[in-house]
Amino acid sequence: LAAAEQRTDVNFLYRPGRLSGSVYLDANDDGAIGSGDTLIASVEVTLSNGSSTTTSGGPTPTYAFPGLAAGSYIVAAPVNVNGYLQSISPAAPNLAAGQQVDNLDFLYIGARLSGYAYVDANNNGLKDTGETVLSGVSITGPGGATRTTDANGFYSFKALQAGSYSVSAQPTTQGYALTTVSPLAPNVAAGATKTDVNFGYRPGAMSGYAYVDANRNSQKDAGEQVLPGVTITGPNGATQVTDATGRYEFSALISGNYSVSAPASA
Repeated sequence: LAAAEQRTDVNFLYRPGRLSGSVYLDANDDGAIGSGDTLIASVEVTLSNGSSTTTSGGPTPTYAFPGLAAGSYIVAAPVNVNGYLQSISPAAPNLAAGQQVDNLDFLYIGARLSGYAYVDANNNGLKDTGETVLSGVSITGPGGATRTTDANGFYSFKALQAGSYSVSAQPTTQGYALTTVSPLAPNVAAGATKTDVNFGYRPGAMSGYAYVDANRNSQKDAGEQVLPGVTITGPNGATQVTDATGRYEFSALISGNYSVSAPASA
């Protein structure tokens, strides 16, 4: 101090603490916060002291609570955002005096749709144990996106918003015809998994009778005698023996031309 000087700037500065983080969509569907995820903007984040803020579109961090005194806090975000479900939230931070705690991140997951393409051999509209699955079938789903069934006949659509979707399958494949109503309209809740959105394909069949053509008009007329026990040779050399009504059938056939024959005499 100089003689008679008065100093008024002998101040002490104290730094407050800060909490910050970001809100992500699990875009790569791996269940963890990582580089493959996308930021979600305009999400309201609240602090246990009653304050709130809204996330920006980036760069990280996308929200912050500055000017905080030391203490324990809880950071919260909505359970559902834009049709996605919150799956990871940060632990309650204990803030020391002047400390900055970052990476208080939230992760949201999307819904999933999945199913199979299969041969509905018994035509009951259900995928039963042992029924043949069909690989290489094109499935069209949300937003016109397509998937191809894998070696197990399986397909899936991931990272979806909650809602109702149109899912369809190609009308024929590998000599089979689609029997499931297409498109299907499954509805999924936020973060939920909707399975068994299946598409059944039906094989063809051929059948007939062995009978006595009494009037020799080459047609099976009412009252004409049927012939049980006649061996009929059909697709790929398979055989069927006519039953008590003279009838035979070859089932589970794909589209194509087949040779069917009967013995010269019976």
